[in-house]
Amino acid sequence: MTYLGVGGLLHLGGAIKASSNSDPTVVELENLDREDVPAFDRAYAGRWDPDVERLSDIFLASSLALPTALILSRKEDAKTLGLMYAETLVLAAGGVNLSKGVAQRYRPFAYSDDAPLSQRLDRDAKRSFLSGHAAGIASSLVFAAKVYSDYYPDSRYRSYVWGAAIIGAISGSWLRVEGGWHFPSDAVAGVLWGGLVGYSIPVLHHKNQIRVSIIPFVHEGQRGAIIVKRF
Repeated sequence: MTYLGVGGLLHLGGAIKASSNSDPTVVELENLDREDVPAFDRAYAGRWDPDVERLSDIFLASSLALPTALILSRKEDAKTLGLMYAETLVLAAGGVNLSKGVAQRYRPFAYSDDAPLSQRLDRDAKRSFLSGHAAGIASSLVFAAKVYSDYYPDSRYRSYVWGAAIIGAISGSWLRVEGGWHFPSDAVAGVLWGGLVGYSIPVLHHKNQIRVSIIPFVHEGQRGAIIVKRF
């Protein structure tokens, strides 16, 4: 529950910051200069492809749903795993929300006249960094891969599961770049943040389950105690 609270605080901080942010104006859009975009992102300024953007939404929804199959397959631990997954999503999204509120970076489509003016003038057009889709996809897929590895450490499919999670996170986040909603650096940051959260939550819960037992013994006149770690 602690991690839900942390995620909630991040969301609150992001909401407070966002409430003080202004909507884009026509003058601001006219003054946008692609040369002001860092060189590693500049080629994507002005990109706009709504079809790819819709595909990225489908990819996100599918990725978020995937861990539920693993959770439901572990009936004895479904409640705990469900809480862990909720913590993962809330914490990942909280970090994204705070980052967007602070950075106020224009999305790539804001540099393009091809995108609808109403969309370019929306406050969301200034919430490019970091990518929420990338963070959501990475956190859910990495969470699923980590939980699978913990339950099935000897499975011959572990490397395939991790490979699919990494490839899926990269592919899904890149759709956001191709759709014109994020620069490459936004997507990379989103994948790194989401992946960190998705991996860390199971690890932190695993550590919290460690118990230390002290077992006294008497053997051939000697007395002592054995310290045993239980997981």
